[in-house]
Amino acid sequence: MDVALRGLTWSSCLAYLDDIIVFGRTAREHTDRLERVLQRIAETGLKLKPQKCHLMRKTVRFLGHVLSENGISTDEEKIRAVKEWPTPCCPSEVRQFLGLASYYRRFIKNFSMVSAPLNALLRKGSHWKWTAECQTAFDQLKHMLCTAPVLTFPDFNVPFIVDVDASAEGIGAVLSQPSHGNERVVAYASRTLTKAERRYCVTRKELLALVWSIKEFRPYLYGQQFDVRTDHSCLRWLRNFKEPEGQVARWLEQLAEYDFNVLHRPGRAHCNADALSRQRCPQCGISFAAAATSPIAAKEEVSSSRCLPIADIHTWLQAQSTDPTLSVLRNWLDANRWPRHCPTSSDPDLRSLWRDGRGVFRVDDNGLLRRRQASGDHVVDQLLVPKELRNDVLAAMHNSTFGGHFASRRTLDRLQRRYFWPRMRKAVDAWCQACRTCAARNEPTRKAKAPLQMPETSCAFQTLAMDFLGPLEATPKGYRYILVVCDYFSKWTEAYPTRSQAATEVADALVGNWFSRFGAPIRLHSDQGRSFESSLISEVCKIFGVEKTRSSPYHPQGNGLVERANRTLLNTLAKLCHESQDRSWDQLLPLATMAYNSTAHETTGQSPFCMLFGKQMSLPLDITLDAPPGTACNAEDYVVQLRENLQKVHSMAFERSRHEQQRHKEIADRKATANRFETDQLVWLKIPQKGKMDMRWSGPLRVVKQLGAETYRVQDVRRPRRRLVVHSDRLKSYHTGTHQDATTGGSEPPGGYGDVLRTTWTLKQPTVRPDTSRSQPQEDVQGQAAEQNRPQRVRRPPRRFDDYVRYN
Repeated sequence: MDVALRGLTWSSCLAYLDDIIVFGRTAREHTDRLERVLQRIAETGLKLKPQKCHLMRKTVRFLGHVLSENGISTDEEKIRAVKEWPTPCCPSEVRQFLGLASYYRRFIKNFSMVSAPLNALLRKGSHWKWTAECQTAFDQLKHMLCTAPVLTFPDFNVPFIVDVDASAEGIGAVLSQPSHGNERVVAYASRTLTKAERRYCVTRKELLALVWSIKEFRPYLYGQQFDVRTDHSCLRWLRNFKEPEGQVARWLEQLAEYDFNVLHRPGRAHCNADALSRQRCPQCGISFAAAATSPIAAKEEVSSSRCLPIADIHTWLQAQSTDPTLSVLRNWLDANRWPRHCPTSSDPDLRSLWRDGRGVFRVDDNGLLRRRQASGDHVVDQLLVPKELRNDVLAAMHNSTFGGHFASRRTLDRLQRRYFWPRMRKAVDAWCQACRTCAARNEPTRKAKAPLQMPETSCAFQTLAMDFLGPLEATPKGYRYILVVCDYFSKWTEAYPTRSQAATEVADALVGNWFSRFGAPIRLHSDQGRSFESSLISEVCKIFGVEKTRSSPYHPQGNGLVERANRTLLNTLAKLCHESQDRSWDQLLPLATMAYNSTAHETTGQSPFCMLFGKQMSLPLDITLDAPPGTACNAEDYVVQLRENLQKVHSMAFERSRHEQQRHKEIADRKATANRFETDQLVWLKIPQKGKMDMRWSGPLRVVKQLGAETYRVQDVRRPRRRLVVHSDRLKSYHTGTHQDATTGGSEPPGGYGDVLRTTWTLKQPTVRPDTSRSQPQEDVQGQAAEQNRPQRVRRPPRRFDDYVRYN
């Protein structure tokens, strides 16, 4: 049948074996398609039985379903058999019933969960026992099949919504679409969990439900943008999952081809799913809260919860009594004997308290040690903080939701109004400096600015710089970008309109316009745009013997010449377009380039045209005024005169350029505060900020090598394979938890950076299987990146490989 109706299926009709259905939106459209189908059947010699033909119907039965303008529903004749099905008395009858009921499982929500007791009777090794639970499942399935809803037809112009849910026994999903303010179901899907999947944690089950449901509805969702709704809040950060491994990494790879957003609905509003427990996941290590709006907010909630023991008086009394410094102070006060001489103890905190004197300390009614501190015209009663609780106090005053992550000065002022311990200023400075949340968000007080590096060129077309300008308003010819190419010596600039930033267009412009007219340069400089770093451009440079250089990422100053030319060309082009309303910018681009090349450049003092041709460009005004062309001469004299003019112009331009560059360098270097980083030093990396609430710095990264005067190669300590070449202006020092020396004892600081303080960075040595047959040179691992120690499964090398090398 598929061969007979080739070209008509899916456009005019649908065919399954010997069943054919012809569809149409209107009577005329339906009649035309029916005529084409009947003609094709007559041409192939097939015959139709009139008693089985149903023409011009709005409701038809097709493959056990009823199709209408409202959607798809179950066939009442088939459902009647289910409704009258007697109670099974053996596994064979259960299998027959589930086979018929499964044909309509797309109409039943959570079909697998409802039928789980019946499926348990069919498992291998199970004993037949028809329980009340089985009878309930059997009756519920019959009722749900008899009252199955009408499924709507999918509309691919309307976004889809996928509701996912996981329970202890199975996973389910609902595919729906909004329609006239309501949501209509397109299909249901569900399945039971395997024995291994039942042991998954809640988070992993929910993620499995998401992956499986999207794969199940792939014909509807592939190539479409859709929303996934879940009552498990931590799945909202699915796309931001850091360092996924194993099964989770494979699942995320499968989801990468889909365009979707994960939305959270609380369990009470998630009517398509059951409310799940919101406890901490023991397998994934993901903690979440229904009220949290971001991972940072979740960490802040944890931070504030850790401050609760501070308010407990018994905790304070015990901590003060066991503190080696405060216990000595309490003994002095209880005995009413203050030492006349400074104690010889090596404890600097005790010596600091002794210098304050007897009159400032007291024991309050609760038995807590306090210190009186004069502050202006009033006295502040400060609570002495033992070493055990100092980190908790610092976390409460800086990291908690009411702490605000303020700078050290304001944090210290808040602390001094309530608490005291010796060397508190130093501890607060170290704490705020080591706060990862602050370091990832705050800009340094003095932004790093490296000394200006000036490129050196000695002749025209030696070094070129290129960059894209755009996107601009599309012209009638489809141009949206401008490829700008500048010569560092003469400042000669060419601008080519392009339809995209594809590498093919860059290669065509370079080879077909610049290289064919001016020859190949010695080096070609650009930023790290995808089109400039493509294999095609690399091959073009290799063929012409051009050295390809690039600026560091997110540092446009490294390509300053063409960036400044872009701004000048854009301003000129905008003014020309304003004055010529009837012409598009691609038609005015050659005139803007002409104006640029005929005007003296600030650096050289000469126009780019004069730098190349030894004379000024002939403009329309010069021709109108009939300017004298000069003394007529032959070709040989002209060459000599041109050489002299170019030597004079280049000499003047060279002196002017050197003077201007030096002047610019002196101005730029007045505020230069370049950072210098050592090898293996930990640093923060400045990252592009997409939103105003995003973090500005990422880290820690380790400095691998200094490549140039201001460029470094850095390596992510958590992902050693990630290596970047960055400018020093995008780096700042990474401060670890050195403040532990000042706040000895106590819990680790919360708020997103306690893991740094308790992490020991170690170089991992490769485990090499010994080879008794031949000597194997050991690989040098001194340059390997530091990684965190994580629990891993035991890996045993295969016996068939004698030279197998395993890296932990």
